[in-house]
Amino acid sequence: MTIKQLRMALGLTQEEIAKRLDISPYTYHRWECGKNIPSPKYIQSLARELRVSPTIVVKALYKNERR
Repeated sequence: MTIKQLRMALGLTQEEIAKRLDISPYTYHRWECGKNIPSPKYIQSLARELRVSPTIVVKALYKNERR
């Protein structure tokens, strides 16, 4: 799964998840598109918000990069 799929499975918008992570929606969008990779701090926070392990988030981010 990608982080977009994980986010959508929870019914969250990019704006909602960005607000929960205290980042801009643009920053989150760049992660979701594979343009940037979050720091380890944000990988932990993102995992918590998406209700998955940090390992799953890293794998999902890797899938985004490969597109």
